[in-house]
Amino acid sequence: RTVTPAWILAQFKHSSFRHQEPTLDQCWTGLAHPSQKRKAAPDTRNKGGGWIQKSRNLHEFAPVTVVKASSVDNPMILRIHQAKKKRIQSQQSSSSGGDSVGVVKNPPLCNRGRNEGISNMLKQLSNLHLECPLGTMDHWRAYHYGLMAGRVKQLDFEIVDERVLPRLQHIQGFGDSIRNKIKEYLQTGTCQKIKELERDPYRKAVQSMIKIWSIGPIKGKELVELGYRTIRDVRKGLSRGELDGLSANAKIGIDCYEDFEERMSRSEVSQIGDIVIRTCRQVLPGAEATIMGSYRRGLPNCGDIDVLILHPDFVETTPKGALGRLIRMLHQSGHMLHDLTSVDGMTAGGNGTELQSESDDSVFHSRSSEIEGQGETSMGLQKYGHYHGSSSYMGVFASPTDAGKRRRIDIKIYPYQERAFASMYFTGNGDFNRSMRLWSSKARGMTLNDHGLFPNGTDFANGKESVDKLKGASLPAATEEDIFELLGLEYRAPSERDSFDAIVEKSTSQPVAIVELDKGEIHHEMKHIWID
Repeated sequence: RTVTPAWILAQFKHSSFRHQEPTLDQCWTGLAHPSQKRKAAPDTRNKGGGWIQKSRNLHEFAPVTVVKASSVDNPMILRIHQAKKKRIQSQQSSSSGGDSVGVVKNPPLCNRGRNEGISNMLKQLSNLHLECPLGTMDHWRAYHYGLMAGRVKQLDFEIVDERVLPRLQHIQGFGDSIRNKIKEYLQTGTCQKIKELERDPYRKAVQSMIKIWSIGPIKGKELVELGYRTIRDVRKGLSRGELDGLSANAKIGIDCYEDFEERMSRSEVSQIGDIVIRTCRQVLPGAEATIMGSYRRGLPNCGDIDVLILHPDFVETTPKGALGRLIRMLHQSGHMLHDLTSVDGMTAGGNGTELQSESDDSVFHSRSSEIEGQGETSMGLQKYGHYHGSSSYMGVFASPTDAGKRRRIDIKIYPYQERAFASMYFTGNGDFNRSMRLWSSKARGMTLNDHGLFPNGTDFANGKESVDKLKGASLPAATEEDIFELLGLEYRAPSERDSFDAIVEKSTSQPVAIVELDKGEIHHEMKHIWID
């Protein structure tokens, strides 16, 4: 609609300027239905005719051009624009009303990458709790700080000073504790809690032990209580024969400690991936192999290498022994140095030690609690994995770019019909995967994992392990786009899968409202292995 000058003048009758909906007699003819105009307009027919007497067509009026109010050099329009802007800012900073319990009230998803400094600070807090969970609350704090680290990047405004903090009060998750840490960061550029955690001698010692591959929090505390506080202390203990009871994998972790802690460039990951993929195609012609994890998400560096193998000829199962034969060839070529698990087709461990079988559930359940939070670890198998014919191998690879360096590598093979689910699952990141899983279960009544999308109530969703009953239980999806479509979500490219709040409902184009985990649920959630 185009208003008449009468409407503009009416807005300035009161000292406090407020927008009012224009009446039909304050609009030019032709831009509303004639019957509506005749009904609302004053009767002027007895006065010799009036402006509403004749119906007008749109072509009788000059074309309307839409421009930004702020770009018009007109004092009256500028005053209207400024008044509207001021009113919106006032509403945003002083709006009242409580949040619904447990429901995420997310701001619009735009301007990705805002508030990077604050996000990094919260992520650092999350990692400090996750990498050294001394108590039951550490997992909860790691989850919550990580959640807020992602959410603050999704805000549609920049937190530049303390005056902006009141806007966070009505966004789920930004309680007093988080806002105070953000306030401290704005004032000092750091956070005292981070310094406290980093300087805590006991926590620092336990964290050093947990960083040893295959050493978890319980064993880490035991080593500290025995007097081992650094990797140097542990190596001395080994040389004196005091720690002969440690597992073979732990001894590999001690030997490769510094190499495993060092992050790799994308170039190095790419070269390692190329070696594995070329060898894979020799063992299994026609196979499709892809580097997953943080590399696929586009991160500048990676903690380990993840490779996913599929073959279009093996739809419901995987070729027996193929993964083992691949590992043997990598050993023979000198690329694979140590085996951390075994798979069918391997004749012996490359490090000459007794290995755990990948089909042994205890490997995955014990390892899940121990590797959770160690940078880019990505084992990713749940207890159902081997029933579907999938296999996962973990080992140590010789760096092709830095002589003498040892790198952690995971290689997985899945049935072709599960390719979309496995691909999304092993791409990560962990917070995004958790969000997708919770949306599937809480909003859609389905179970999402690396094998499929299962309606709740099926044998798979209830944890039953009959192969016959599992076949065909998942909704079909040939691509990751299909999974998003089945869940009513907008597709997110791998580089966009960076936080809990990154999933967007297709019908509203807004971040989904998910009932978040409480402190009781997070203990169960931490039993799941997620890519991070």
